Amino acid sequence: METGYQKSNHIRRLIGLISWYIMLYGKVIYMNYKSRLKYHGKKEFFHTLGMFLSYGADIFVIWMSMGLFKSLGGFNFSEVMFLFSIELLAYSLTNSVVWFVSDTYNLIVRGTLDGFLTKPVNPFVLISAKYYEIGYLGQFAVSITLLYLSLKNLAITWGSFEWILYIVLLLNSTFIYIGFTTIPALLAFWWGNTEKLTSIFRWSFKQVIQYPISIYPQPIRVILTVILPYALINYYPSLVLLKKTKLLLSIWIVSLLLAVGFSLLLIIRIMWYKGLKAYESSGG
Repeated sequence: METGYQKSNHIRRLIGLISWYIMLYGKVIYMNYKSRLKYHGKKEFFHTLGMFLSYGADIFVIWMSMGLFKSLGGFNFSEVMFLFSIELLAYSLTNSVVWFVSDTYNLIVRGTLDGFLTKPVNPFVLISAKYYEIGYLGQFAVSITLLYLSLKNLAITWGSFEWILYIVLLLNSTFIYIGFTTIPALLAFWWGNTEKLTSIFRWSFKQVIQYPISIYPQPIRVILTVILPYALINYYPSLVLLKKTKLLLSIWIVSLLLAVGFSLLLIIRIMWYKGLKAYESSGG
């Protein structure tokens, strides 16, 4: 049986390992973007600006639509913008961290992964840092702006508990988005080229959940809640954060969301290590 000293020693080692990985992650991102900005600085700037403007156009379309209706599925314009901000922020965080899924064909099928496996560090962390996409800062800026404006227009003032709950649910929404994005990509270890399948799960449902799912027919709501639960990313967190449900139901929703988010992370972990064992490099 472990003593108190041994337990505290394990905790210190774990904290040290996490700190080391964070430092490594940041250093790889810095080196990567120092190189990219030196040779492709204008391209990176316009890429970020383009993302910012494209979502500005999406918001304008929603604003025009809301001009015709007082509410959508029980959500007014500011509440829809709050819903939109959660989805966009989780999406931008997801793509910043697992942008490598857009290149799984080269990584797994063509064998680019080999170069990462030779390094004395967890290859998933190294790949994530190498492919880190700073261009999504444009989306990040839009989502934070929408969050601020929507809370201001709704006259909502959060205390410490509400902000902690928001951060927890936002991180969980990001975990769910990462799951939907990464799991189809990791199937490439066994199926070969899964780019089209990954694109379907990555892009196809994005615009659907930018609106409250309550505007859709019952079968669609069931699909988006149970079968392909994209609504867990922003609709149900919004119900809790905007206090559109009773306390007991909110507790049940938060518990379900956390269970799904961490389950998807566990599935990714299992698939990653099993995939590495099945990986045979580009040479077979």
